[in-house]
Amino acid sequence: MNLHKAFLSKPYTEQRGTTLLELMLVVLLLGVLLSVTVPISFRFYNTQRQTEVVHTVQNTVRMAQLKAQYDIHDSAVGVKLLPSQIVLFQGNSYALRTASLDEVIQFDPPLSLSGDDEVVFARISGIPIAAVALSFAQQSSTSTVVVSALGLVDKQN
Repeated sequence: MNLHKAFLSKPYTEQRGTTLLELMLVVLLLGVLLSVTVPISFRFYNTQRQTEVVHTVQNTVRMAQLKAQYDIHDSAVGVKLLPSQIVLFQGNSYALRTASLDEVIQFDPPLSLSGDDEVVFARISGIPIAAVALSFAQQSSTSTVVVSALGLVDKQN
């Protein structure tokens, strides 16, 4: 018998569709799958944002060190961590800076700061005036960027 004729010869009442039980089972499986993957995705997203902030802080500190070594504006160069931004400034301290030369990087959501929040590099040598540990937290994850007395910039776990 021809397969095409076999399907056409069946009465309409014998043809099967998707039952309500099968649909409920698929919806249940999708719900379980989403309940597992969504929290993992959010955790991964938050971890990536924290990593991005750490790299931004490290790169800004290294940029300040290079600018101090190149002695572009004839002054020391520093970095100040504020809750919603990083400021790369020219001058011996944030309070005594030349505000018109500030370079600002914004953060969203804001950082929670603890410990040191400013590092200043000496002209030409690029050595920090004092060794510092820039500690900050963002969404329950704490990170520290350490600047040694020799000017080495690294992330501390």
